[in-house]
Amino acid sequence: MQQNNSAFKIKYGAVSGGPGLEDLEEINQFKESLSASYTTLVKPVLQERGGEAYQFIVDWFSNHSFKDYFEIIGGYLAGKTLDKITDPLIDSYLFNPFKKAYKKLMDKNKGRLGISSFSLDFSDTQVSISSFSPESIFENLDFILVNLYALCQLLKQNDRLPLIIHIPIVKEIISDEVIYRYPVEKDVLLFHRTKRNLYTELWGLFYHLPEKYIIFDLQKQTLQEIISFKYSGSA
Repeated sequence: MQQNNSAFKIKYGAVSGGPGLEDLEEINQFKESLSASYTTLVKPVLQERGGEAYQFIVDWFSNHSFKDYFEIIGGYLAGKTLDKITDPLIDSYLFNPFKKAYKKLMDKNKGRLGISSFSLDFSDTQVSISSFSPESIFENLDFILVNLYALCQLLKQNDRLPLIIHIPIVKEIISDEVIYRYPVEKDVLLFHRTKRNLYTELWGLFYHLPEKYIIFDLQKQTLQEIISFKYSGSA
C-alpha cells in the first residue's frame, strides 16, 4: 500500500479557565483518533471569551501535486462511493477519518465548535475554503472535492492550474460597482436567513505567470477575468 504523506495542522482559540485553558471536551480523544491516520498538530491558542473561540482553522498538507492527488481518489469521487472505502490510504485522502473524529467532537461540544477555514495545500496549488456558518465546510467538503475533480481541466489557463483556488467568493453590488470578495463574519446572519449555499455559486481562481484573477461560475461553468479584487477576510 502507498504510504500516506499528508498532515493536519489545526489551530483554534480557547479561553482562559483558571490555571490553564478551558478546552474542548474529549479533545485528546480527537487528537488520538486523528493521529491514527495522519501526522497531526492540534493546538489551542489563548483568546478572549467570545468572538471566534473554538472555531477550527484547518490546514491539510500533501506533497502530492493537485493532479496526482485527484488521480488517486478520482475513481471514488466519480463513482460517488466515498463511504464505501476499504483502502486506509484512500479513506484518509477522502478525509473520512477526519470527518468521523470531528463529528464525535462536535457532538460532545454542541454549540461551541465550528470550522472557520479549511485549506488543502498541495505541492503546486492551494485550495482555500471559507465558512459562512459553523458547519458549512463540514457539510460540503465532499461536494467540493467532487467538483474540484470534475473541473480539473476546465480550471486550467495556458495549461496551468490556479496557484490558489478560493471557495466560495461573494458577489455584491455597491453603488453600481460589482464587488467580489471572501465571506466574512458579518455575512453569517444573511446567509442563515436566505439559506443560500455559496459553495455552488462562485469560486475565485488566482493564477501566476501571468498574474490574473478569474471568477468561476459553478452553475454556468463560465470563467470571467476581473481587473481588481476587493480583499476582505482571510485568503
